[in-house]
Amino acid sequence: MKLSRKQFDILLFALLAVWLVATDRGFKSWAAQNLQMGSIGYDFGPIALTLVHNSGAAFGMGQGGGMLFVAMAAIIVIAIVVWIVLAKQTRTLEIVSLGLIAAGGVGHCIDRLTTGYVVDFIQFTFVDFPVFNIADMCITIGVVLLFVTMFSHIHADEKKIKASLDEKAAAQQARREAQVAKAKAEAARRAAKDVYSLIGFDALYSDGIAQVEPGLFSQTSTFNDISYQSASDEEQKSICRRMRKLYDGLTPDVGLQMLLVNRPLSPSEIGNRRFFESVGGLAAP
Repeated sequence: MKLSRKQFDILLFALLAVWLVATDRGFKSWAAQNLQMGSIGYDFGPIALTLVHNSGAAFGMGQGGGMLFVAMAAIIVIAIVVWIVLAKQTRTLEIVSLGLIAAGGVGHCIDRLTTGYVVDFIQFTFVDFPVFNIADMCITIGVVLLFVTMFSHIHADEKKIKASLDEKAAAQQARREAQVAKAKAEAARRAAKDVYSLIGFDALYSDGIAQVEPGLFSQTSTFNDISYQSASDEEQKSICRRMRKLYDGLTPDVGLQMLLVNRPLSPSEIGNRRFFESVGGLAAP
């Protein structure tokens, strides 16, 4: 059965906390049975084992506040469990750090509720430092890891915010560039006097095929200003031949774009042309 992320977090937290509490209880029991109060039983160079009863908090601080520390530790452990259950998104390092802190708190609570004091037995010989135990180590390491995860969260959030701002700025820049390009294209279209100025091409061949850019070609067919219905048979056939030639050159993967350009005729171009006159509602020459 595959566990969900939430189920994995809860299981990891529970197993880690239970294992650490059991380890802490086991070492404390061994120390109480094999070490003498206030004397070094085993010396491993920088670390020595000596038995001390601590009625205060971690590392011997706050002597005499046993039940207050029990209440504080219980509140912290409960808050950690509730947060893990309700949190929508967590990281493995967060779960590990909270498991360490909770295990240390539970270990101290068990000591104070059963004996009224905490069993400390680990001592540094190279520095003047309070005697401590496995639970103290769990709390210290857990707090350090928790700060690491907090700072990594802040750094990750800052990167996300920066990436979001960069993405918005890039999108705005792209929109501005598109607007500028559109305006330039519209200005070029209005100023165009011939096909080349209008659509542009690299080369134009005699059969009407133009190379717009490397690997992209187009074919242009031009028609005179003429009405198909009033054109002669030969003119109509010529129009059809050119259109058929254009269509026959297309394959299913080729797109067709038709550009119709209307421009006014000057009086000099019209000359003595004869226009249709309306006779009885119908156009007649």
